[in-house]
Amino acid sequence: MSNYIEHLESHLGLISGGYRGDGLQVIYSEAGLPFEGVRTLVTAGLGRLDLDLPDGSTVRQELVMHVPAGAAYQDRTAALLLQVAKRMADRRTALRTHQVLGPFGPLFPGTSMTALVAAPPQYLPETFAAWRGEEPPIIMAWLFPITTAEAGLVAEHGWDELEKILIAEDPDLSNPERPEVTLR
Repeated sequence: MSNYIEHLESHLGLISGGYRGDGLQVIYSEAGLPFEGVRTLVTAGLGRLDLDLPDGSTVRQELVMHVPAGAAYQDRTAALLLQVAKRMADRRTALRTHQVLGPFGPLFPGTSMTALVAAPPQYLPETFAAWRGEEPPIIMAWLFPITTAEAGLVAEHGWDELEKILIAEDPDLSNPERPEVTLR
């Protein structure tokens, strides 16, 4: 796994610290990448497991989230990542691309974000998306928060509808305080 850490540091800067829970870890860098004012948190340990996909194949995954720098967001994000990773590990199931988790209650206090979407990482170089130091490679799943109405749009009309709006409005998906996008 040490080469995995080198992979992360080559894209995020030196690891500054981390959290542990249920045999899993969340690590973070304070380097301000992918952009200033943002902290990136990544799971470490989930990728040791073969996780099932609906088509019967398996994949190894780790999770990544970007949030505003600061202890409140960092602590809550680490807890969310550990919770999602534990659920995946216990069930031995991977997240599908554009899978919506939730909605639940507010993911971050004082925000309208109630669900998470799994997607390929968008704010980092393409080389970050997979660590190929082992077979099979570890695929990075970026989780970003969405509102209940945004999750409903995906459930009713599919991911493509929300994606069109996200492309048109270009919201900061690392900011849990962002306003809801304009739903059509």
